[in-house]
Amino acid sequence: MTSDTADYVANVVARRIGVPVDVEFVSAELLRIIPAGIHKHEGFSVEIRTGWRHAEAAFVPGTFARPLIVRMGEAAPESRAAFMALAAEASRHGKLSFRLNGTAADPLNAERWPESWQRFELSLRKNGVVYEEASRIEIQALLQDLIVPIFGMIVCLIGVDDVEADESALEGDAIETLSRRYERKPINREICLSVRGRLCYCCGFDFAAHYGPTAKGFIEVHHKVPVAGMGPDYKVNPVAELFPVCSNCHSVIHLKKPALDPDVLRTQLASRPTVQ
Repeated sequence: MTSDTADYVANVVARRIGVPVDVEFVSAELLRIIPAGIHKHEGFSVEIRTGWRHAEAAFVPGTFARPLIVRMGEAAPESRAAFMALAAEASRHGKLSFRLNGTAADPLNAERWPESWQRFELSLRKNGVVYEEASRIEIQALLQDLIVPIFGMIVCLIGVDDVEADESALEGDAIETLSRRYERKPINREICLSVRGRLCYCCGFDFAAHYGPTAKGFIEVHHKVPVAGMGPDYKVNPVAELFPVCSNCHSVIHLKKPALDPDVLRTQLASRPTVQ
């Protein structure tokens, strides 16, 4: 890995998760990603390592991060559902390892997680990777596949609500600062697409299949609850309220006021006679 790789990683996390980060280029085999403005001993970092035929992204807690881990264990059901959605996505890209209090845990079954957390371990490993022989595009795809799910899962449990914290708060109050810094929209989009995929929910349109590699992953996201009607304290549930839709279906949904329910349009399109 190079310093250019570090810049790319910082851009990916900011764009797709909404988290400003500092990326340390430690060596050709190691990058360390730290949420910007948070003391590394009280927060966390994500380390990306490359080795012989593998690459791995892993959560690394700070020396004094136990309060953060305790808070992660107290995450609301909606946050846990979002974590599980991203965990399912991560499992499609590599081997996901998840341990709580030193014991292996099922990342897809929150009901079996322990009530209180003291230790939290999370990593995603992709085998069969010959990093030195990969092209620039292949390396970028690999890094996105590793970083986005891991960072997203951590952010889900920490909490992505806007926190009205006093700017003069004590330096040691790192948890509130961490929550306040997280932008909600990018991570909500990632959770939505992890749950529902990147085809139009209503008509099944695939931008990549129609327009080629340039449009890979492109899709709009519809808020079932109108954004304009959300109060400052409204909490979006991306698993239940967000839907991937193509531009045409999105426009049709908003032809009515209030907007048409995506499930209604989906049913209408599915019941149309096939045009020969």
